[in-house]
Amino acid sequence: MSDVIIGKGKLAGKGVYANRDFDQNLTCYTKHMISNKLKNLFLISIPLFIVHGTEEYLTHFYDIYPLLNFRWTENIFQSIAQATFFTFQIMWWVLLIVVYIFLRGGKGTLYLMTFVGLIYIYEITHILSAILMQGYTPGLTTGLLFPFMAFFYWKELLKKWDKNQHG
Repeated sequence: MSDVIIGKGKLAGKGVYANRDFDQNLTCYTKHMISNKLKNLFLISIPLFIVHGTEEYLTHFYDIYPLLNFRWTENIFQSIAQATFFTFQIMWWVLLIVVYIFLRGGKGTLYLMTFVGLIYIYEITHILSAILMQGYTPGLTTGLLFPFMAFFYWKELLKKWDKNQHG
């Protein structure tokens, strides 16, 4: 089977793909699960996550955030190089799985995009922390942008889930 983007007729520009199996003379049309608007929102969020992570790093977020207290790892790893290598391997394996799910398409892609949407919501905790602490907490400045990103992202994502459920 090979993927062909439909470029003419009623299906043009609708995110519809044709899988053609020339051996069995079959053509299967499938609707792509992710809209261009959702892809663009995700694309916009990449630099936001990079700037946000940089802000967290520069303001020592890792020193105050309890979930990042990895003292237990001191018993597992003998060196920073070993821990770094292990972390890289885990990230690489996860990336391979994510890429495979995206290549496969279908509902798996929608699940991955939902996971990303949950991260947008989780990032709102920076605002809540600042309110509780009554002052700046690491990650707050860029964290202020995540509610807006989450709103537009979830608005589009829920449309895709609704279309998936109701045709």
